[in-house]
Formats: sequence, C-alpha cells, structure tokens
Amino acid sequence: MRRAPASSGSTFARPARAAAPARPKDELEAAAVSVGEMREDLPKIVQMARMRLNLTQDDLGKKINERKSVISELETGRIHPDSKLLRKLERALSVKLTGVTEEE
Repeated sequence: MRRAPASSGSTFARPARAAAPARPKDELEAAAVSVGEMREDLPKIVQMARMRLNLTQDDLGKKINERKSVISELETGRIHPDSKLLRKLERALSVKLTGVTEEE
C-alpha cells in the first residue's frame, strides 16, 4: 500500500528559495520588482499568460493540480498565492511572477 509523504504543515510557513536570474520573454515580464516581492499586477499577468497559451481556468488548474476556483479567485485578486503556488504558476505559464532584482 502506498502512503502519502508526511507533511510538515502549511506551505505558507516555508521560506522562499532564491530565484534564478530572470530571462525576459515578452511584455508580461517587463516590470522589475524587488527580491521576493509579488507583482502588483499579478491577477492580470496570470490571466494574460493563461490566455496566451489558450488554456481555460480549468485546464490551468489541472496542469498545476489546483481547483478551477483557485485560478478564478487568483485572476480576480480575491486571493494572494503563497510561494509554492507562485512557483507552480511560473512553471506552467512560463512567466516570472516574483521579483528577481536586488535593491541597491
């Protein structure tokens, strides 16, 4: 019988890993923000990137193992994702959603 790995608690408590240098791909990634800072236009960026890939909210949810309602609430700005969800979205949508430039 297969057993699920033990969980240490909420993903909200985990520290974010250092981000790799950004490689701008298009206008969705044009704005620079500080390290670890979430983009203010995140809902719009997620929606535009999803539509660019011709994915429905349900398709994106299945791709990242989340419910359609999570994607809907994220795109309308009703929820703020944790770092784990941000990483999943970044990989699935090929877009940078957190800052990678350091303040001088």
